[in-house]
Amino acid sequence: MTANHIQRKMPTLILLAGVSLFAAGCLEIEITTRVHDDGSVDRSLVFQGDSSSIPVGRSLYGIDSSWLLKYPDTVGGKPSVTASRHFATDVELAAALKGIPGVKVDIRPAVERHFNWFFTTYRYAETWGKLNQINEVPLSDYLSQQELGALTRHLIYKEPFASKGDSLAAEDAGERYQRWEERNKFEAFFRLVLGGVRSLGEPSVKESTVEAKKDDFFTITKNFDYGSGNLQNLAAAYDSVLGTRGMQKAFDANGDSIRGFCDRQKFEQTVIGFGHKVHVMMPGIITKTNAPSVQGNTASWGDFIGFTYIDDYTLWVESSMVNWWAIGISGVLLLAIAILTVTALIRGKKKRAPEVL
Repeated sequence: MTANHIQRKMPTLILLAGVSLFAAGCLEIEITTRVHDDGSVDRSLVFQGDSSSIPVGRSLYGIDSSWLLKYPDTVGGKPSVTASRHFATDVELAAALKGIPGVKVDIRPAVERHFNWFFTTYRYAETWGKLNQINEVPLSDYLSQQELGALTRHLIYKEPFASKGDSLAAEDAGERYQRWEERNKFEAFFRLVLGGVRSLGEPSVKESTVEAKKDDFFTITKNFDYGSGNLQNLAAAYDSVLGTRGMQKAFDANGDSIRGFCDRQKFEQTVIGFGHKVHVMMPGIITKTNAPSVQGNTASWGDFIGFTYIDDYTLWVESSMVNWWAIGISGVLLLAIAILTVTALIRGKKKRAPEVL
């Protein structure tokens, strides 16, 4: 069996100019968060796409009976389900959005409100937790922070490359990223395989022999889709390198850990494979944000989900709202002070006026 027989079903990260970070999947998820001036929050999620994928999307975001569901509905000829819920505080919102590794997307929201008499300033932020939990090989061994920053600005904020050289550099970075991803996953999985070999204690499958063939295993399986869970093909590939038939038993000997590894890969692929759009509606006027698009009091993000694979990603927006009641009170107070001042001056002049004999 050759590497061509073990193909990954889902496209890997493509860090190239003009190309979306990850291919959109069969489900589009549009999330809208409305921040009210009292700090409460309304959140809604619209799941649109294949009817079989909608329940998967709902489970990824922890949509349970506490959410109000509107379904069935159809948008553009595709099934659509809307989930909405009101949260009195950001603490309640954070509890609802807290994730479970490999099961539920982790989103950490926070609302800040600062009263400055004439103005009240607001800040909303939500940090999408890092999806990839494999840290066997540092990404910094393959890509610099400067390169990642440049690619973020290009892919999310649509900044053009300054030159053809920068575009070629991005293509090279994409190839290095793919090499990192292949090696990072392999190292994590191979460690689990060795654990199975040790537990098995099979004379025909020695740990030292398996370790000696590590590079050969990497070469033949580097394109394997761990999220598919097709471990029989993978075990057969290992057997083809060793010339034995014992690796399936080694996989089974550490089966819980290996299946857990594959389940987490499937979870990551599913989240990144879906299309995501996020909108945040703020009270007052938006003053600062890292959103690539702002319309009125709504900040919007898209094409960011791929970056959550390699690190946390924070979406944030700040706004300011005029406190007209404070301006009204201040105006009344100023008017009252002015009247009192004028009255005092008039009375003072009357007291100082000379008496007429």
